[in-house]
Amino acid sequence: MEVWVVVNQRRSKFRPKFLFLALLALLLIGCADSLTGTNNNWPGLSTAENVVYMAYGNNIVAVDATDERELWRYPEGNSAAPLLAPPTADGDRVYVADYGASQGFLSPGVIAGVSALDATNINGGIATRVWHNERVATDRIVAAPLAVDGYVFVGTSDNRVVALDESDGAELWSQELGHGVWGQPAYVDGLLIVGSLDKAVHAFDAATGDIRWTKPVGGAIASSPLVIEDRIYITGFDAQLHAFDLDGNDLWQVDATDWIWNAPAYDDGRLFFGDVKGHVYAVDATDGTILWETTVSGSVEAGVAAADGVVFISSVIGVATDDEQTGELLAVSAETGDQLWRKELSTPIFTSPVIAGDRLVVLFSNSADNPVELRFYDLATGSESGLFVPADS
Repeated sequence: MEVWVVVNQRRSKFRPKFLFLALLALLLIGCADSLTGTNNNWPGLSTAENVVYMAYGNNIVAVDATDERELWRYPEGNSAAPLLAPPTADGDRVYVADYGASQGFLSPGVIAGVSALDATNINGGIATRVWHNERVATDRIVAAPLAVDGYVFVGTSDNRVVALDESDGAELWSQELGHGVWGQPAYVDGLLIVGSLDKAVHAFDAATGDIRWTKPVGGAIASSPLVIEDRIYITGFDAQLHAFDLDGNDLWQVDATDWIWNAPAYDDGRLFFGDVKGHVYAVDATDGTILWETTVSGSVEAGVAAADGVVFISSVIGVATDDEQTGELLAVSAETGDQLWRKELSTPIFTSPVIAGDRLVVLFSNSADNPVELRFYDLATGSESGLFVPADS
């Protein structure tokens, strides 16, 4: 069985006007009543084969996770549109979706596109662009693209899921949904799974775009589906973790206490996730039994990470209007939930951390020293073991 999904999906942040409109739309479709965070766009982070990719401002930077060294960046100057969605690596290719470029006074709105980069063809430290489809969406692209089986699948904020040809970026098919898509799609055995702000999970034939099934849930979905073998796991603003089979049949649900922004993490038969009230859960992936629950300081808004029997949780402490927001980084036992180590942070964490080798990589935005930086932490002890700051930061 072939399964493709990127779990480390960050919660995206928006400028005040867009955030207001987005939240108004969510309220109109019956979402929960709480949200913390700030009115900013937060950088994206992903990793593959010991390379960490960070998307921030108008740049993409690839960093060697072993020695915190820049490998390449894109573009040579600044792109016309912000680059904030986590890049997606697929072999030698890296796929990048932009946040949309304004069309000017006479053409209101934005046009958002997707680019394919050749990570092996570096000239002067700049990755070569293989193709660019500049008109994939007429609204923001928030989530990472998904590249698999010759396709690049993109969820958009203009209420669509789009399939592009991986070789040249040409659009192959497009399907309209009831609302925007903020989470990366998932793929399994020719089936494309998409969660949407329209309060439903949708399954498409990946080759044709034909709808296979739609499953309503109780709230908008901003996260990515997680597919493990023949099961689909998805979280949302209905404060639930849902499990479905590949035909869209309900298997079980687990109740949290409030909104869940990100996909669950999976490790050794267990699922781990947190909600915005700071509750973190471990759940049996087979039957949904809650194995343990713990509470952290602040709100869990970035995704959790899990590996080798340890769960890593970052949190936001303080409310959106508080200039003194801080954060916390916590490691707990995957078996018991007992704390292993804890770090107090001067900066809240909204971007989901990633694991590269034996270190946890955390992206800090607007820290005391730099607009953006990567910090590396030892998985076993939590000791800070590295720092990367982009040359233009």
